[in-house]
Amino acid sequence: VRDREPGIVWLATSGGGLGRLDVQTGKFRHRFKRDGLADNTTYGMVEDREGRLWISTGHGLSHFDTETETFRNYGLELGIQSLEFSQ
Repeated sequence: VRDREPGIVWLATSGGGLGRLDVQTGKFRHRFKRDGLADNTTYGMVEDREGRLWISTGHGLSHFDTETETFRNYGLELGIQSLEFSQ
């Protein structure tokens, strides 16, 4: 997913969390479960109208605010049908 900020690309990884690539500098940063992501296995993501990311993981859905760099996770307790959201 391309961020609204030019040159930033967000990547879903298999076991490596959420990745952020700055194409201009070549710097790559991961965000993991310890940072608030629901699971380190991420399958895919979409960007909403406000530029926030919705990420499907091996343990529910994560919502990531790219401006505040914070996660909110959604699981079975909120009525999600399953924790596993794969391709």
